[in-house]
Amino acid sequence: AGKVGEITGLGAGEMRSAAAQSNRMLERTVRSLPDKGGDAQSQVAGSLVELRRVVEDLDPRDLPASKGRKLLSRLPGGNKLRDHVAKYASAQGTLNRIVGSLRGGQDELRRDNAALQTERVRLWETMGKLQEYVVLTEALDTAVEQHITAVGDPEAADTLRADVLFPVRQKHQDLLTQLAVCAQGYLAMDVVRRNN
Repeated sequence: AGKVGEITGLGAGEMRSAAAQSNRMLERTVRSLPDKGGDAQSQVAGSLVELRRVVEDLDPRDLPASKGRKLLSRLPGGNKLRDHVAKYASAQGTLNRIVGSLRGGQDELRRDNAALQTERVRLWETMGKLQEYVVLTEALDTAVEQHITAVGDPEAADTLRADVLFPVRQKHQDLLTQLAVCAQGYLAMDVVRRNN
């Protein structure tokens, strides 16, 4: 009973650690919801859209080619060039604000990537420990199965299967499930890092 208790507690700390890392990732996701201020990616995307809109508004392609200010000012609609220059001067503050927002978003994404990298390293270490426990439970399963085969009494063999082999296999399955969850989290962090 003592040994079976040790087996059921095998890797519990690592599984809690992996769950805590998943919870931290979920908290980050909740904080990035639009009603909570949004994440840096959406803020940068919004700033880029706004920048494109301002730049398209300032695009001089629709202005006539100018040969001289006096000639243009005498023609109907010739003041468009002056209006365009005035429009650009008034848009300069907006452009500066957008560029500042983009720089701030870039800094936030870099900090986010550094935090993600730290989480990935921790998760990788946890996955390594969980993998060791998976190998250990596989070896225990094989050893218990061999021992049960060697037992001559069918009633004792059934008791060993129920009391020892089942918890070993259950722990093995739990460890494999947690390892799969960790692998998905690790890959998700990599996708988020690359998107940043």
